[in-house]
This record gives sequence, C-alpha cells and structure tokens, in this order.
Amino acid sequence: MKLIARIIALLGFVAFALSASAATGLAPNTYRSSTVTGTVTWQDSATGESKALVADQLLPIGAIINTAEASSAALIFSSGATALIGEKSQVIVSKFQQELFGSDLVKSSGAEPSVSDTELLLNKGTVTSRVAKLKPKSNYSVRTPIGAAGVRGTTYQVLYDSVNKTLRVATAEGKVVFRTPDNVELPVDGGKDIVLTFETNDAGEITVTSTVAGNIPPAEMQVINGLVEAVLRQEAALPVIVPNQLILSDDTP
Repeated sequence: MKLIARIIALLGFVAFALSASAATGLAPNTYRSSTVTGTVTWQDSATGESKALVADQLLPIGAIINTAEASSAALIFSSGATALIGEKSQVIVSKFQQELFGSDLVKSSGAEPSVSDTELLLNKGTVTSRVAKLKPKSNYSVRTPIGAAGVRGTTYQVLYDSVNKTLRVATAEGKVVFRTPDNVELPVDGGKDIVLTFETNDAGEITVTSTVAGNIPPAEMQVINGLVEAVLRQEAALPVIVPNQLILSDDTP
C-alpha cells in the first residue's frame, strides 16, 4: 500500500507566495517533484531501484535524479526552496531536514517557516536554485566534487562539467559563498559569477588551477530568474485546497 500524505496549510494565503513554504502543499520535512520535461529518472539509494520521475511525486532523502538531453526536473521543498535540474545532469538530494512548523508561521512571507538543512550533490550538469530567506541556523548548499556553494536566500546557478574540468557559480540575486575543499571562501554577489578550472591527478585528487570572476550579462540574468519563475507560475496555477486535517490518499490499484 502506498500512502501519500500532503498538507496544504494556506489559510487564505495566496498560492503564488511560494517563498512561504506551506504554499508548496507539503508537510514539513518533505519534498517533491514539480515540473518534469523529457526523460528523467530517479534511483532510490536505499534499494537501488530506478524509475521514471513524474510530476508531483514525493521523493526520499538520497534520491539520485538523472536527466537526459533536452530534459529537466524541478524540485519543491517544504522549506520554500526550488531547485531546477538542467539537462544531462545528475543530482543527489543528500540531505533535507526541517523542524516542524504550524500554519501560523506561514504569515512570515518571504522567509522559510522553520529551520532547515538542505544539501544537493551535483555530480554533473546544472542546478538553478531559488531559496527563501533562511533562518540563522538554516543551511542550503549545492555541493560538487570541488567545493560547495551555500546561500542565505537567493537565486543562483551552479554548473559542474567534469569533462571540460570547469565549474561556474552565477548569482542572479542575493549572495553566494563558494567554499573550496581547502576551506577557501569565494563570495559571489548578485549579478556576478566565478569560473573555476581544475585538474585531477591519477589518485583522483582535484586541484583548482584558476579562478576568474566576472559579471553576468543582463540577458542571462533574466534567463536564470526565468527558469525558476516558470516553475513557480505553474505551481501557482494548481488548485488551492485548505484541509482541516491531514489527508491520506490510497492510490493502490
């Protein structure tokens, strides 16, 4: 039997305000797929079983998501964060923990409703994230083999290319701090990016060979913002339901 538990604690709050996490239609400490385009699969790291990813699907911690060419998938977290996985990418949701929250916390528009800790492992490809304003003890980061990009609340994109040995962090809004494996912090403010090139020796050890900072062209900033906004518009078009209690749906044939 497969039980899907969903709480939509809006209480008159507009569905478009997805930065208030209850508007995602998720119970605390859960996440799901939103839009799915093309060929996307996910693997349960606990069982090794691989399946096609479909829209509006609850996923477990440790899910390994793979996108084919011309394919993408968006994830919505109950913290209010949105992550869009680009084509030819592999992302592991390695961590998502969140404290419980009540509907009264939804009133703080623009911020997450409770403390959370989120980590995405980007093994290849691109992830574009929009993160609600985090609480002081919260964390959201996209980790790659050569470092992690963490935020306090922003829109940013991380591209990791192991073939051409480059990594790019582009911040459309807010501020990102990229931390290298040797704990060097590289701030990336809104409207700017950094591109790191690296080498790998026979032992698999990675060495950063160059770091170049620059400005993001305005047209590209619009594209980065637009990727996530398209997901949010679709989310806003979903029916708004205000249940009085937890709803359990049994979809077993």
